[in-house]
Amino acid sequence: MSSPFDPEHWPAGYGPGSSAAGGGGGGDEPPPCDDEDAPPPVDDEGAPSADPGTGEVLPSGPGDPAAAPPRKPKQDPREAFLQWVSEQIGQVEAYQQPIAQKPAWCPEWWKHPEVVQRLYVAWKAYQQAAERMSEDKGAKSGWWVQHWDHHARILFDKQQGPFRACNQAGHLADNDYTPLPIVVELPPNDARMI
Repeated sequence: MSSPFDPEHWPAGYGPGSSAAGGGGGGDEPPPCDDEDAPPPVDDEGAPSADPGTGEVLPSGPGDPAAAPPRKPKQDPREAFLQWVSEQIGQVEAYQQPIAQKPAWCPEWWKHPEVVQRLYVAWKAYQQAAERMSEDKGAKSGWWVQHWDHHARILFDKQQGPFRACNQAGHLADNDYTPLPIVVELPPNDARMI
């Protein structure tokens, strides 16, 4: 077997006589070896078992992570929120509206900060209710009554709701795309606030 270094000059700690080679500190010969080209033995104690044909790690039991079913990739929160909005609005689009009328809605709903916030908090509460269903069978019912019913009354109110200046044609379509005239002024320093 060829060596990358001069056999007469062993690196420190290696070669005949070194403790690394097991020579015990004396002698000029390396320890005997049956096959000089054989790879060193592998210490595989504690290693997971593998398929001898493919080398793929095999599950060892119920606690083994390899035995667990593959995890579903986590959905992007924004994508999950938008999917929920689409499904939720599709279910309640005609909330308290006569069949001949269309509910108040803006196709560009995301341009209404109030609407985004109401839908977002309703979505988060819905997720929590869905998680609690195993120990609280009424969790989703509570969500409908305590969250969605209240938000839907405001969202779909044609006179007072956030879409009052919009219609199915678009954002602020009923108002010629002119934002509603709301001016927020700060009170003077001496105004009693609390």
